[in-house]
Amino acid sequence: MPGHLEEFQKDHLQIQEAVRLVKEKGISTREGKELLFSIKDMLVKHLKSEDTYLYPVLREAGKSDIQILNTMNVFMKDMDTVVKQVEDFYAKYTAESSGFDFARSFGALCAVLTNRINREESILYKEYENSLQKTEKT
Repeated sequence: MPGHLEEFQKDHLQIQEAVRLVKEKGISTREGKELLFSIKDMLVKHLKSEDTYLYPVLREAGKSDIQILNTMNVFMKDMDTVVKQVEDFYAKYTAESSGFDFARSFGALCAVLTNRINREESILYKEYENSLQKTEKT
């Protein structure tokens, strides 16, 4: 796979697996909460990797392809929203948190992450791969 695409997808699988295990163990269990709060570190690592390797390639490709530029801009704006939701969740809740609001917020966080991962893999990563292939040809 070109560039860092395999690494990005591996990160996604690890995040999805951690979320699945949190659900399986239960968010009110010690194991579930430990996993839940380890996801934050996975997300931070993944976002830094995308900022370093993904977006520069798309920015460069966007200089000559307005569609790529527009796609990247939409994803970057959406990422601001996702990051805020993630930060708000981890700022509000601790390993001692429990209750209905905590469970509801966890469900919302899962939905946001699942949606973002699906959209990245079906749209953004394809643009990245195409951009890398164009770069290699020139």
